[in-house]
Amino acid sequence: MKIRILAALLVMGMSAPLFAAAADAPQSSAAEMTDRLRAIGQWMQRVTDAMAGSNEAALAFFRAVEEFSSGDAAKAREKIPALRAAADNWSEALAASETRLDRIEPLGEGAGQIPAAQFNRVLTDARALVAEMRRQAADTQRLADAFDRGDEKTVREIAPMLIRGGFLQLRQQVTIYRARQAIFSPSQSNHQMASVTIGMYQAMSVAAESWFAAAILKQNGAAAAQGAQFEELADQLEHEVQTGRRNLEREKATLASARASARNAPTRELADAVEPMAKLVGNAFTIGEDLVGWLRSRAQTSQASLAEQRQPQLLSELSAFEQRYVTLVAAAAATLGQAGR
Repeated sequence: MKIRILAALLVMGMSAPLFAAAADAPQSSAAEMTDRLRAIGQWMQRVTDAMAGSNEAALAFFRAVEEFSSGDAAKAREKIPALRAAADNWSEALAASETRLDRIEPLGEGAGQIPAAQFNRVLTDARALVAEMRRQAADTQRLADAFDRGDEKTVREIAPMLIRGGFLQLRQQVTIYRARQAIFSPSQSNHQMASVTIGMYQAMSVAAESWFAAAILKQNGAAAAQGAQFEELADQLEHEVQTGRRNLEREKATLASARASARNAPTRELADAVEPMAKLVGNAFTIGEDLVGWLRSRAQTSQASLAEQRQPQLLSELSAFEQRYVTLVAAAAATLGQAGR
């Protein structure tokens, strides 16, 4: 899912710079840009398809981890076979994803004035993410082996970190998306759209780590720290969304002007191809606005409420925002795939 979101950010980010260029482009140039847009969409689809199997297996794995970590310790041994099976399945799926990713050649420069470098980073990040997840699957096998031989010391060391390992990946995603945000100028709406993605993963990271501190480590003050971070994040995200909507309105006006002054059919077709992206960016800002409201509401969560949760409830709630984003990305991929047809 993370790779799909990253791909969509990059693809949608290319639409705004093309608007102005399309207006005065000769017919051959406009046709090249349309073809380039379609080629990028097809290449991105290969990357996301390569990750699909391991993403599905990851969901099953983390459900097994949640089941393993719930309940009393005496029953944990009974859950080891299911955890081991989920880790085995995930490891196999990751190996398949790794093979498919290795077979994908970097995107060539081609024509159409759309550079390939930032898109090729998606492939690099996908490969790195698979490698990291394979390490986590291996740690799970170490845990299962430790249970089998009665090595309580190793179990105590690995078990909490197994839970926290998935949380630390959220923090890594914040770093990745911040780096990608630099691709877009602050004057582009996609810069602020990236802020929505960053804010979402920041909130998930804060929620996960705060729950771990309160419910697992029994640290006082975890809820207060979470509330302060949620409030700060809400203020930052609200500002970014407001700025993004202003930028988006300017870009939509540029698109309308480009279509009106288009000298040829390919230029008009290019404008038609990228126009739906503006709507999708607007929908991303709606998700951001809803997230701001959620953050301010959940900032009031008490220490007792947080500490008594057997699972990170706020993280589960935030997963619904991520799913909305994934749905949005799927629409972006479908739109891009139709470009130039």
